[in-house]
Amino acid sequence: MGFSIWHWIIMLGLLLVPALAVVLVVVGIRANRPPAQRMPPVPPELPQQPVARAPADTSTHRMH
Repeated sequence: MGFSIWHWIIMLGLLLVPALAVVLVVVGIRANRPPAQRMPPVPPELPQQPVARAPADTSTHRMH
């Protein structure tokens, strides 16, 4: 009888682990899709790369 209980716990655990992974992936995709709501947390990474190169090369070439 003890084995049956452990079997159910293991089965539920194996089913819950992938379910939680899918939920986390879906939540992550949904959080990244709407840029209007999540404006402040997203920009910090994007501007760092272009801003570092844009003013150094593009601004000097466009000014002349």
